[in-house]
Amino acid sequence: MTPEEQLQPLCDYLRDQLKEELKIQGHVATGKLMDSIKVAARQTATGYIIEGKGEGYGKYVDSGRRAGIKRVPIDALVGWIRAKGIPLNGKKEISVAFAIQAAIFKNGIPSNKAKDKTAFITNMLGNNKDEITQEIMKAVTNFYTIEIHNIVWNTKQILEKQ
Repeated sequence: MTPEEQLQPLCDYLRDQLKEELKIQGHVATGKLMDSIKVAARQTATGYIIEGKGEGYGKYVDSGRRAGIKRVPIDALVGWIRAKGIPLNGKKEISVAFAIQAAIFKNGIPSNKAKDKTAFITNMLGNNKDEITQEIMKAVTNFYTIEIHNIVWNTKQILEKQ
C-alpha cells in the first residue's frame, strides 16, 4: 500500500471535517463550495504533503473580505440571493445584488466582525489536532512497518540464494 493510499483515510476525514465546519458556520447556500472541497496526499521531492483545494472564493469564506479592496462579482451575488431565498420586496435581483455588493465593499465580510464566521480551515485543524496527529502517526507507522518487512524479506531472499 502506497503512502498516498495510507493517508487517504486522513484526507477523507479532513474533507468531511471541513464540510462540517462550513455547515457549523452557516456557509452553505448553493453547496458549490462544499462540493468543491477535495483533500489528497501527494509525493514531493522531500516527502508527502496533504493538500486541500476548493472553489476560489473559499479564501474569502475562510478569511473574510476587507472593506474597500475589491468588489464581489454581481453574478455570484445573484446566485447567492437565489440560493438563500432572500426576499426581494418587489425589487429586481440585480438591484439587490448591487446593494449587497456596495455594502460588502463598504463594510467587508463578515460585516459584524464575527470571528465564528471565519477561519473554517484553521478552526477545523485546531479542533481536530489530536485526531490528525494520530492518523498521521498510524500512516507513518504502517508505511515503515511494511518497508522494514520488505527489507527483511528481500535480505532473506538474497541470503538464501547464496
